[in-house]
Amino acid sequence: MRIARLPAISVLAIALAACGADQGTTNAPAADPAATAPATAPPASAAPANDATAADAGTADPARFELDMARVDRWLDATRRLSALTRQDESLEEVVSADANEPRETYIARLQGNPAVADAIDDAGMSPTEYALTTETLIGALFAIGMLDAGAIQELPPSIRDTQPVAFVQANKAEITAKMEALKRGDASAE
Repeated sequence: MRIARLPAISVLAIALAACGADQGTTNAPAADPAATAPATAPPASAAPANDATAADAGTADPARFELDMARVDRWLDATRRLSALTRQDESLEEVVSADANEPRETYIARLQGNPAVADAIDDAGMSPTEYALTTETLIGALFAIGMLDAGAIQELPPSIRDTQPVAFVQANKAEITAKMEALKRGDASAE
């Protein structure tokens, strides 16, 4: 089954729903824990390393990609800018929309290939590669933690349980969720 592309602001709504921010709890049936693992999650034994230079060059190792609040803030700024851009030109929706079935490299190439989109991401202090990796890592961690918090899974899969992104999101979930909700509210009021 093919998943439809999701506009930048829709990614926020999904993330907020996954972590229970929009509805408090979820009645979703239990899912296969392996399906909740973000593709960027490193094995528990991976050494933490943040390779921003590699991320900017498009050669980032997703298994070593880390989150911090500065990166999340830049990602939120880029998402806000992309949302504003797509409101101005709806044809850009296809460029900025994420597709879970699409290879990461294809998504990055699409972001890089449109000057207005690439500039909006750059203006937020990110490269298209860093934006794509942050999207994938942050949303994956929020989704996995949301499944755990909702009781849909009993424990996180070993492949992501001890990763830096999951630990970061668990430690900062309230702040991240509040910032995402503020961005979503701000975007909705702009329409």
